[in-house]
Amino acid sequence: MLRECVKCGFVNATASGTATEACPQCSAIYSKATVAHAQHHLAAEQLGRRASAPAQDPWLDRWLWGFAALGAGAGLIQLGYTMIAAISAPQHAAGTGMAVGMAVIPYCLARALTRRKPS
Repeated sequence: MLRECVKCGFVNATASGTATEACPQCSAIYSKATVAHAQHHLAAEQLGRRASAPAQDPWLDRWLWGFAALGAGAGLIQLGYTMIAAISAPQHAAGTGMAVGMAVIPYCLARALTRRKPS
């Protein structure tokens, strides 16, 4: 029986066809390597399909990312103001935390809502 290993590509002309037979080149068990190979290709296909899925509502997506950009700008202004006006370390920490929150929260919201599954 002629059998090709899906892992290394070695063609075994003396294969017997048993379920526990291993490739003489790489020692992969044919039945397990075939299942793993199929699962890998199925997962890659599903990821490719998910990554190329069109956006549900381009207007909403643009609005959300615009909101995230405004949040980043507000966070930058807050950070600059904090660095200039804060007198103590607690004021620096509070102002920096507010600046990060202003930038990160809208970004996370936009990221989550634009990556939602199609309904």
